[in-house]
Amino acid sequence: MLADKTLKEAAQVALRARISWHTRDHHEVSHMKASRLFKFLARYSPNLARISCCFASDRLYGGSLLESSLGCLAGCTPRLTHLTLLNVDVTDAVLQYFARHCSGLTHVAIGRTENNAFGNFVSDEGLAALARGCRQLGSLALFRCYSCSDAGLRELAAQGRQLKSLVLHSCPQVTAAGLVSFFEASPGLLALDVLAPESGPGSGCLSFEACFALAANCSKLKVLRLSEELVSRGVLDDACLAVIGRGCTALQALELVQVEVSDSLMSVLASHCSQLTSLRLEQTYVGDEGVQRILAGCPGLKELRSWCQQLTSLSLDWLKVDGTVLQPHLTATLQQCPKLSKLSLVGYQGSVDELLGSLVATGAALSHLNLQHSQVSDAGLQLAAAAFPKLASIYLCYCRNVGDHGLLQLLALPHLEELDLYNTPCVSAAAVAKLARYCSSLQRLYIGHSTSALHRLPATAPAMGYINGSSSSSRYSSSSSGGSSSSVWGAVNEAANCRRGGKVAVLCRNPSSESEFEKRTLQTLMARR
Repeated sequence: MLADKTLKEAAQVALRARISWHTRDHHEVSHMKASRLFKFLARYSPNLARISCCFASDRLYGGSLLESSLGCLAGCTPRLTHLTLLNVDVTDAVLQYFARHCSGLTHVAIGRTENNAFGNFVSDEGLAALARGCRQLGSLALFRCYSCSDAGLRELAAQGRQLKSLVLHSCPQVTAAGLVSFFEASPGLLALDVLAPESGPGSGCLSFEACFALAANCSKLKVLRLSEELVSRGVLDDACLAVIGRGCTALQALELVQVEVSDSLMSVLASHCSQLTSLRLEQTYVGDEGVQRILAGCPGLKELRSWCQQLTSLSLDWLKVDGTVLQPHLTATLQQCPKLSKLSLVGYQGSVDELLGSLVATGAALSHLNLQHSQVSDAGLQLAAAAFPKLASIYLCYCRNVGDHGLLQLLALPHLEELDLYNTPCVSAAAVAKLARYCSSLQRLYIGHSTSALHRLPATAPAMGYINGSSSSSRYSSSSSGGSSSSVWGAVNEAANCRRGGKVAVLCRNPSSESEFEKRTLQTLMARR
């Protein structure tokens, strides 16, 4: 009894000393359980400065019980600066609690991560409370807040010019006029992340007027992330982006998803955005004359070379252009990128091995390589392992040309921490087990039920957290080898757990939605600071 009491007191002391609490729970959590959790934090963690919480998006967490527990949490954590509550029913009353008791809040993120009209009760009244009570608020993220409109944004802008970052995902009541007013009153804006809703008054929020106001008033903007999922609407076009490129010359990171990019826009970026170090073009249409312009030689990418010397991150995922046409221009582009540390070529059907070879000559120190769904081969992996010893993460899911020989070359990488082998049919279980056992730096190994190394988890191993089917997009960790020792999974997991110097987490997951635009925003918000 005494030992239990001592342990409990020690745990309470440790909780009081904590300044950060983080969870991302993909499983069912009732509103009663969530309420108990928040009350527990309120009682034992008065020094919390950062709270980030993202529950499963297919559940509702409503009711006065949850509102009461969040109010209690706000009243007991006066030092709070970062608040992220996703897929949690945050009401105007909850925001008023935090605005009243946590005036030092600098970062707030609320809303839902999937389309769900229920359980989202924040309105302009709640935003106004934040604006008046939290004068140091510098970052605001709104996800599917259906009742927040232009009036809420105007209230935020009217209360001060401190807001540095705005994330606006699928808020249909926020229109172009609201964004124009916000930009005009926010000259210090440094980061903008917009995902336009598919319908509603705000479906055209990325209008030319809004882009012009952004360029004219927010010249210090450093990070811009835009996605236009319904390209056929023609809301966001080349003219809008060109205006931003000419006005926001301090841009350092640009991400465009499903946005048409013309050769002239490339010229504008190369001429005006000399500080650009991170470029991501995903599912992008290259060329303003369609297929004819693309077949003419894709001159737009040639313009990239004039400022490629500064690029540290380049992502060209699922480009709407034939790999054979793009190959020579992309090869020439990579030859001009000596500072590149992150490269993503998801879905690239040209010769990845040739592109890696062109990058080797520059002396680039790659640390992250994403080649999902690409044509990379064993020769390419051998080249990467020899030329880029600082590689820390490699993603190879659906790479059907990678076999055991290429995989085992990765044993030479001294800093490899994360490896994705989901659905790599030419990789054997023996090779995966060997890598898990002898790659001392490896911390996370992702495999899946479609991978050759894991045809199917044994039915006697429920502790592995494996879910049969593809409905879930989250990652599930296995805590024990379980099942028959002769099973494939048992061999891989046993090799991982017997590794000298520590263990590697062997995980099974479905990566179907992990490359989506919004997932990257969530990863940034939920990252441990």
